[in-house]
Amino acid sequence: RITIVLPKYKGGKFIFSKRAKDKFPFPDVWVCAIGGKVRANETYEEACLREMEEEVGFKTDVQFVATSKLDLPDEKAIVKIYTTKEEIDLDRFKIDLSEMQYIKEFSIEEMNKIISETPHECAPTFIRHFQVFVENYTNA
Repeated sequence: RITIVLPKYKGGKFIFSKRAKDKFPFPDVWVCAIGGKVRANETYEEACLREMEEEVGFKTDVQFVATSKLDLPDEKAIVKIYTTKEEIDLDRFKIDLSEMQYIKEFSIEEMNKIISETPHECAPTFIRHFQVFVENYTNA
């Protein structure tokens, strides 16, 4: 069980992170800004908030977007995808350098362009989860 968060940013953009260069698996690639494993005693939303605090130094209300499933030879997971209810300023992030190098905001179209033109710059699991996010996200 995994939870990921794509925080909202101004102008319909979302915040993504470039993974640390030595982070296993998938070093030095684009991924969702926040994410991690759900502990046995946690709900997905509780894990979201814990991971937020651990990885970026704050917690805020989240909104469920979709469920994505991985059924790969090396990884099987049920992934709940969230976004933040409020827009988040980049300066609010206190980056954990063991997790990520930096963060950046992109529109859905900009991230789709990165994925289509340079897929090697994105974690393959991220590409799958981002597709599910885009298919299910509504701004309403």
